[in-house]
Formats: sequence, structure tokens, C-alpha cells
Amino acid sequence: MSFGALCIVVLCQVLQVQSQSFSRRLYDPKSKTEGKFIKLRNDLPVFSTVATGKITLREVALGYNDEMIQLVTNQYNVYHSGIQIEVDDNGTPVTFILELWDNIGGNTSLVPTNYSANGAPLWETKHIEIVNTPGLDEKHWGAWFQSTNGALLAETVTGTQLNGLMEFVVAWINNPFHRLYIPFTVWPTTSPSMDVKRQGYDLTCDSFTEDFFWQMAELKITLNQNVPRFMRNYSPIISKSFDPKNPVLVDSTDPEIKEYYRKAGILGTSKAVYGALKTWEGPVFLPAQVGDPAAYPSKYYKIAQQEGGVTPSILFTVVEYSEMPLPTQFLNTCNKIASAFQCWFSWACKVPGRGGGNCIDGFCQCADCVFTDDSCMNGADPATVAAAINDGSGNNSMGLGMVASVAKSRMLQGSVVALLLLFGSAEW
Repeated sequence: MSFGALCIVVLCQVLQVQSQSFSRRLYDPKSKTEGKFIKLRNDLPVFSTVATGKITLREVALGYNDEMIQLVTNQYNVYHSGIQIEVDDNGTPVTFILELWDNIGGNTSLVPTNYSANGAPLWETKHIEIVNTPGLDEKHWGAWFQSTNGALLAETVTGTQLNGLMEFVVAWINNPFHRLYIPFTVWPTTSPSMDVKRQGYDLTCDSFTEDFFWQMAELKITLNQNVPRFMRNYSPIISKSFDPKNPVLVDSTDPEIKEYYRKAGILGTSKAVYGALKTWEGPVFLPAQVGDPAAYPSKYYKIAQQEGGVTPSILFTVVEYSEMPLPTQFLNTCNKIASAFQCWFSWACKVPGRGGGNCIDGFCQCADCVFTDDSCMNGADPATVAAAINDGSGNNSMGLGMVASVAKSRMLQGSVVALLLLFGSAEW
């Protein structure tokens, strides 16, 4: 066993002992006592035309009831997400947080409650709720080592736009296709395109926050450009034969569906089902958001062959934390300024921590969005980068002098981080 793996095993054992002997219950989120389920428009604020608001994406590690669990889930990027809204409405502050809950949880959320006479699964309980909690809750959403501290999405949102977003939330939660919590999605590869990710078949807290961000773009809200790389959790079933553009649909009465849920019910949790995928015998099924909404789910996606899921961590956190699809409106307005890292060859820009891009005029530079960690959204060929950076006259239009000064600061920061990682990893 490697030294690193041994250290992690020892850490797990220490955490388990501490969790059993010394764990303290963390601060309960306000949403547990003050949160209200959204059903109607009057469950949310109505804003005047002079109101202005700020919207932030928040993330907090799962397991708020046990400090040890939460510290570990933060290490392995297993998060719950929500939308924080802060408004000044003609001098009156209005602040609240919206988040999606699986209000059932466990085996009851994983498998149907019953079956009809013709064998169709019956989901007799609504799983999903959108919770509105007044005020900020930094003890929960901003806890040190238990939160990403979020990303500012927009800070000049008008009252009209805010009302449009509130109407969207009400329509979203009352959509019959949003009744069931679905932890899994399907990818044909472990590195799918963003359109495949956006088409996802899962329905989780991250599905809601992603949809909310896309709706902000639809309402032409001015989106913040100075943002970190947007990430979210996925639990993808990997099936090379699955065609997202032409998925296989079967009726809810297909007898294989009942057999799938029988086996899933024995395993008892979505985590256990996901971990068993590599040795799973028979097809896997997911409720499909197609057909008559009132009869949902009348159809199911059939994944006849699958190669398992993403490799679970040593602590069996089986979700993947990877880049979230971004709306076209953001991509059209995001920062496209060069990265600040000095280079001599383009391969140097691919070194972890350099963020990608290509080496142009001595710096790693992006042709597409560049985030606050200096990483490029995606790579581009040097000719495209050069065209984006130069104004056509041979003069650089993005201010490489500024980039050079930033580069010195970034290089110093990088050296400090490298030393911390070096000595920190030995202790870990």
C-alpha cells in the first residue's frame, strides 16, 4: 500500500473514532426551522420596480449534523447548493436563500412505493421541494473548510428581473416533471460535451441551481464576468452505447423495470446502487421527462449496457465534481483576457495549475473564457488565440504589460502554494 493511501486509511480511522467519541452536532441550518416550501407565488417576495438585487451561488459540504463527516465531504467535493438573493427594495433589505430538498430521502426516494395492476411503478409521494429561508445563514453556508463560499452571479438585478426569477421558481417546482428526485444521469463517456451534461437526466439540488442560472441569462440579467470555474456534482452512469440524441424509451409497464427496482431496493441507497454498477446484471432505468406530464413517469430511459460509473473515492463518495454547462449569454460576455502565466512553449500551459490555453508572446493565453484562477474554459489553437489577442495591426489589444505585472504576482503565489502542498502532503 502506498504511503498516501496508508495515511488516508489512518485518517479515516481517526475520523471515525473522533466522530463516535467527540463529534459535536453542528449548527442546524435555518432552513430546518425557518424554511418554507414554495408552492404559490405569494410564498416568495414581490419586488418594486426600483428594487436592485445581488444573486450568489452557494455550496456547502454535505453532512451538517456531524463535523467530521462534513470536513471529509468537503475534501472530496460533495456539496449541497443553493441560491442566495440579497435585495434593496427602496431602502428595505430583503434577503433569502432558495434550495432544493429531497424531502423523502433513503429507500423511499430510490424505489416506487407500489406497482399498478399492469406492473407500472407508482410514485405516490412527491420527493422534491424548493425551500425559501429568510436571511443569511453563514454558519451553515460559509463555514470554514465546509464551504466553497460561493460565486457572485449578478449584482445589478432589477426588480422586474427579480420578479421574473420568482415566477420561474414557482413554475419550476410546480412542473409535474420535477416531482421525483433522480440522483443519476447517463453519459456515453467519462468526459462528455457540455450539451450532454446540460441534457442531464438527473434531478438534484444542482439541477435547480443550474436551471436558475440559465434562467438569469434568459431574462438578460447582466452576469458577473469575474467568476471562478463553475462546478457541480454528478453521479453519471457510463454507457458507451447510450445515444443522448436518440435514447431508448420504454413504457412504464416494461417488466424489466420492476426487476431493476427490486434489486435497487435490496441495496437500499443510491450510493450502494451506484457502487454496484460495474457488476450489475441487466438494464438500468431512469424516469423520463417525456409524454403526458400528469402521467409522469409514463416512460423510462433504458440503459441496456453500461460500464459502471466514475471511480469512487477511498471514502466511497461516488459523485463527480466537474464543470457545469454555462449559458450562451455568459460565454458571449465572459472575460477573455490572457492568463498571467509566463511560458516559452504551449505545452507548459498544460501543466496542472496553469489552466490551459496556448503560449502567445511569452504568456499562457485563452481564446475563450478565463476564470479567476487563471484557467481557460477550454483550449483553442494558437491561431485562434492570436486572432483574439491581436487587433489586426500586430499590436496587442489586451495589454500584455498588465498581464506581465499580474504574472509576477501569480508566480509568487504559485511558489507559496507549491511549498504548502509539498509539506502539507507529507503530513497528510
